[in-house]
Amino acid sequence: MRRNGWAIKIRSVFSFFVMLLLAVPTVYGSNEGKTKEAAAVLPFLDRMTICFFAIVFIMMGISLLKPESEQQHTTHIIEVDKSMFKVSSEFIIGSFIISGVLVALYTVFW
Repeated sequence: MRRNGWAIKIRSVFSFFVMLLLAVPTVYGSNEGKTKEAAAVLPFLDRMTICFFAIVFIMMGISLLKPESEQQHTTHIIEVDKSMFKVSSEFIIGSFIISGVLVALYTVFW
């Protein structure tokens, strides 16, 4: 008996969101007016890690709920070649000028 793969994936994404909703008050503190203090205790990069993985799983859930058809997959191809990455000499000169100004500002004000 073959199980439906999409149903299992959707169920797992849904269960992740339930666990996330249960874990957020534990990480950030309860809603007894202490949420800001608990969030301040958690280091910034840890909070960004939590947000990053939450957004990644949300994107995974969206893509699993509405997968692309084969026709959409073949018609949305971006072709890349070397000519797309060539820059003009004016751009190169301007980027060196801006970099020089930034180096001068950092040198003066650091």
